[in-house]
Amino acid sequence: MAHTSKVLYFNQLNNVLGTILAPSGVKYHIQNVKLCNINTVEETVEFDYDDGVVGPFYTDKIKVGAGESVSLDYIGCGDVVEDGHVIQGKSTTAAMVTCKISGFEVS
Repeated sequence: MAHTSKVLYFNQLNNVLGTILAPSGVKYHIQNVKLCNINTVEETVEFDYDDGVVGPFYTDKIKVGAGESVSLDYIGCGDVVEDGHVIQGKSTTAAMVTCKISGFEVS
């Protein structure tokens, strides 16, 4: 079965953790994450993966240089976010890093 990629999230990150993805009734398969830092200093982006019950299972911290972009590609079916699970994110400074997450959803 072929899946069509779509934008799952596209926004500037805040400087406090906020929900980015929270699938309900579906699973998200993340294929690509793009981060663009418009600040004049390096930013650290943090993503927390939470099952919605126990708490964060892991935290990814990605440094994005001043005025630079980072692209993360996931091979195969991608990084799966299960129904009811949550990905939260933030950057060092509010409104300086734009985050675009692309992938597909499966019922």
